Amino acid sequence: SVLNTLVSLRRSGYDLALITEIAQDKPGEILRECCNSERIRLPYFMNNETGKTALAFAKLDAQRNASYSFYKAYPQKRYEGFTIPEFGKTSFIFCFGSCYAIDPQLQPVLQSIKEAALAAKTILFFDPNIRSGKISEAQHAYLRQHFLDAHIIRASDEDMKSLFNEKDVDKMYAKIAPKADKL
Repeated sequence: SVLNTLVSLRRSGYDLALITEIAQDKPGEILRECCNSERIRLPYFMNNETGKTALAFAKLDAQRNASYSFYKAYPQKRYEGFTIPEFGKTSFIFCFGSCYAIDPQLQPVLQSIKEAALAAKTILFFDPNIRSGKISEAQHAYLRQHFLDAHIIRASDEDMKSLFNEKDVDKMYAKIAPKADKL
């Protein structure tokens, strides 16, 4: 979901970089080629040497409802030696979400990135992209904090139903409403 957002922003003329893990496998090669062709820089990618590039597939049924399959084989230690990006005059938005937003192992790295971005007055754009209600209470706590920290939230009705068991738009908004005084 974050890469899709970055592609849209890049096609609108913004200079972008992707923070991610990419393995030395065929999906990783395809991802690097996609970023290169879209002119999305990869200065912060972590070279996943012992795992595999994570994949997500969506299958549409006859009513065009999606079901998802995820394939992940991460290395035991992740983001070891990672350098936090320097946010500043040219960095005005940090997009994050999806599996990274609820992975307990990545919370210290994600929190450090968010703190650096907020200190530089960078906008936080959060896309939870969580289609399954099968997440732990700790993961719900991470999501609640991300909702509170974000300036912009892009959540689908599926996300909200899955995360909060809510269908009413006003009630959904009350649960995730960004605070106007964040910047």
